[in-house]
Amino acid sequence: MNSLLWEEAIRFHGHECPGLAIGIKACEAIISKMNIKPNKDEIICITENNTCPVDGIKYVFGCGYDKKNLFYKESGELAFNIFNTNNSDSLRVIYIGKNNTNSKDEYTKYILNGNIDELFDFSEVKYSLD
Repeated sequence: MNSLLWEEAIRFHGHECPGLAIGIKACEAIISKMNIKPNKDEIICITENNTCPVDGIKYVFGCGYDKKNLFYKESGELAFNIFNTNNSDSLRVIYIGKNNTNSKDEYTKYILNGNIDELFDFSEVKYSLD
């Protein structure tokens, strides 16, 4: 995990928490799995939650409700449907990590240092941009 990115994301979000860690780690997974180049590829996200992880998406990819490249459709899952408009690639990323500790700090470290293939499930996008 890039510590500078993490520190900047904390400033953007306002505090350090496991939710922000999930969002930042999801971005790392999305970049890796979709070969996305931040600040070059145009990303649209349909998030299935409206909690702290969304700030990771906002910070890393520059998505925002006001920019019309971030949309919210509640499903009860910590999931993000990502579309790369430059090449029509898409991916659904769902957080499946487990909190095996009573400490927020330890849980945050577990997420930030975890393997993306153990923390997330990857599948076809659930929604359409139409």
